[in-house]
Formats: sequence, structure tokens, C-alpha cells
Amino acid sequence: MKNLLNLWRARNLTLYGRITILKSLALSKLVYNTSVLTFPSQFAALVKTAISDFVWNAKPKIKHTTMIGPKIKGGLDLPDFEIMNNALKVTWLKRLHESCGNASWSHIPLSLLKEVGGSFLFECNYDLKFLKVSIPIKFYKDVLHTWQTINQHIPENKEQILNEILWNNRFIKIEKLSVYYQSWHKAGVIRIKDIFYENNFLTFNDFCRRFTIKTNFLAYHGLCSSIPQKWIRLLKQSNPNAHTNLEYVGKIPLSKLSCKSASRFFINQKFEPPTAERRMLQANLDEQAISTIYSIPFKVTRDIRLAIFQFKIVHHILPTNATLFRDKIVQHDKCHLCDQKQTMNHLFVSCPDVQIFWQSFSRWWNVQNDDYIVLNDETITYGFTNNFSQQLGLNLCLIIAKYYIYCASRDGENYYFEAFLAYLKSKLSIEKSKCKLQINL
Repeated sequence: MKNLLNLWRARNLTLYGRITILKSLALSKLVYNTSVLTFPSQFAALVKTAISDFVWNAKPKIKHTTMIGPKIKGGLDLPDFEIMNNALKVTWLKRLHESCGNASWSHIPLSLLKEVGGSFLFECNYDLKFLKVSIPIKFYKDVLHTWQTINQHIPENKEQILNEILWNNRFIKIEKLSVYYQSWHKAGVIRIKDIFYENNFLTFNDFCRRFTIKTNFLAYHGLCSSIPQKWIRLLKQSNPNAHTNLEYVGKIPLSKLSCKSASRFFINQKFEPPTAERRMLQANLDEQAISTIYSIPFKVTRDIRLAIFQFKIVHHILPTNATLFRDKIVQHDKCHLCDQKQTMNHLFVSCPDVQIFWQSFSRWWNVQNDDYIVLNDETITYGFTNNFSQQLGLNLCLIIAKYYIYCASRDGENYYFEAFLAYLKSKLSIEKSKCKLQINL
């Protein structure tokens, strides 16, 4: 995989292009081995390092935990080997459950889980360290541990507690171990509601009579006593008007488990919002506006270079003379036109020459479209978020204008609005040839 990435490293690819290479050519080589073998943690760390080195070619500018997120949250769907590994492995559990013991390969894992109910364990709110069985094969242990992460939940209301499965439950323990009585399970004792009726536990005699079970009082009393006291207090509260919800947010039912749904679950767990989001919150932008800002580059243009250019602006990682001087790449941090420090805000907003450019842009747009727009720091940097579907053309022109300014700055040229119009015409002709649905300007 490293050899392949080295072949592509020298090419002038965008961040998005490098991620595409990772997904389609590099990590695809590991899919089969990942789904059937176990790997040491050091191997996952090596793959993560190789991914980071290939994507950034230097120190990462955006956190890995942000890059793995979707575009609408500020990420770029960067693949994560650990998540890929867990998602591929956990799908074996669904195959095992659906095999019902008929597949020859399922005999070994089901025999290891016989003392805790076999495939019934997958429905339980279990924790491996509290089970009465030991899993000697690391592959199966990894699969069970991954499903444990997805399936674990904490009941918070009466209905959720009543529907909690008694067996192999990480909260219901006797002598610090989860409980499983096979004969009781076969008799129909599965959930707490099976032994709890009208705000009280069934009496021992009623329990034995209902389920036709021969047992002793101590075993039944021990099971009832092992249920957490907090749950029992909630169960004994009678509030018929209370609204209760049986569903757990983010929990994936075993019937809907897939590699895609598992990956989405782990990404949501691992994802961290971009640090650049603080600037947007300080500008009093709401959640919907922030989501739109993240989406703009990928909705208004098919030119990936333009999209990633705006992506870097939003995340405040676009190289300017200030950052290049800090990294000792250029000899000064000054603007080539006004001799002030060239930060990103100066480059696109506060430079006197660029302000003249934006005035010309506003006049041109208003005349051409019989519109009235007002450009400020926020709209120049992030684009227009209000009535987004009606502002696609405007947001595209703003990105192209910023790209023109950036290129002129790199070449040490003045900002000529007539030159920009010629550049815009060229870019729009390319966009129209790429897009099936042409943007009406």
C-alpha cells in the first residue's frame, strides 16, 4: 500500500483527489484481510500514519477526527482504518445470527457462546468482562467487542427498563458476573417485564406457576435483587401520563446492521467539530447556516480545485504570506500591494485594493442580475446562506473571484476586474460543460 501511495504522492492532487485514491486504490487492498484476520494495534497506527502523510504531505492542518466526518459537518469523508476494520468485522455477527447454526463455519463460535445462549447473546446488553464464558479466539472476541460498543445502552425510563433483557445484562450481576439461566430462558423469561407486574415483582409462587419452572426461592430472589435499585425505584413510580420512549438514539438493530451503518455509528462517535467552527459561532451563525457553509463548495461547483480552495478558506488553512513566513517558506509576510501583513482576512477582505475589487463586483452583479447585494466580511469569506437555492450562481462567482484574487496575489499582480471577468467566463464555460444542470446566471 505504501508503494502505491508513493507513486501518487508526487502528483498535484487536491485533498479530495488524495482521499479518492486512498479509498479506491490503497485501502481496498486491505478490505479482505481486514474482514477475516485480526491485526495488532501497531498495524492500525501505521496505516493511520500512512494515510495522514499521503493526504497532507506534511503536518495535518485539520484534525483526523474532523476529516472523517461528512461534508455537511466540515469533514471530507476521510477513511479511518480502525473504523473500517471494526465495521467489516461486526458484519460477521449478523451472518452468524442469520445462519441459525446451519452454516459449517458457525459451529465453532456458537459452541463458544453456548453457556450464554449462543446467538441470543447478540440481543443482550452485555459486557464481555462480565460474561461467564471466555473467548480464546481473538477474531471472535474482536467481533463481540465491536458489537458490544454498538449495542450497549442505558435504559432511562420505565418502558425502557421493562423491555430490558435480563440475561447477560451488564447491569444485572450476581457475584460480579452477568446472569444466564438457560432453562428459565427457554420457559419464556426474557425481559424484566416478564417478572414485574403492577408495580411489583411477581411472587415466587406466581412466577413458578406462570412459567412452569422448578427452582428455589433463593435463585428467584437473587435475580430480582440483582436488578439495580435505581431501576426498581423507576419501575415502582406510577405516572400514567408520563411520555416514555422505547427507542435508543443512535442504536442499530441487529436486523439493520451493515458495514455502512456500523461505519456511520463509529464516525458519529469519533467525529469532532472543526476548530474553525468557533469563528462562525462568534459571528452568530446558527447551526443551519454553518451546515450550509460547509456544503457550499460541493454544491455550487464541479471543479474540485475550486471546491477544496473554498474548503480551505472555511477551515482557515489556506496558505498566505503570513503563514508561509511563519513556516520559513517565504522571506516576508507582507501584502504585495499595500505592504501590510497578509493574513487571510487581509487578502480577501481588508486590503484597500481588494475592497475596490469587491465594489466593482457588487456593481457588476447588481446590474447584470437586477439584484442588490451587500458584501461584508462574512459573505465574502463564507458565501450567502440565506435562500441558498437561489444563490448558487452568486456563491460560485464569489468562489471564482476569491480564486482569481489568490492566484493574482501569488503571481504578484494587481487585481483587475476586467481580467477577472475574462477568467470568470472561462471558468463558467468549464462548469457548464461539467454540469448536466447548468447554473442560470
